[in-house]
Amino acid sequence: MSKGRSRHQASRRRMYSARQRDLRARRVHAVSEEQYWMSDGVAAIEIEEGLDFEAPTSFTASARDRATAA
Repeated sequence: MSKGRSRHQASRRRMYSARQRDLRARRVHAVSEEQYWMSDGVAAIEIEEGLDFEAPTSFTASARDRATAA
């Protein structure tokens, strides 16, 4: 009898369990991240829409005088 099949199945099982562990770890991380952001330790900043803030409409970049490579 060939031993190839059982070896293949064991490899497939290992791959599956590693993938499951990875997915579970990501899920646990996502839940803890969400709990952190929803906790009281994180301060929320609210900006009222009625207030007038002066926002810059364009940015200027000043080019410094440099010697050219030519």
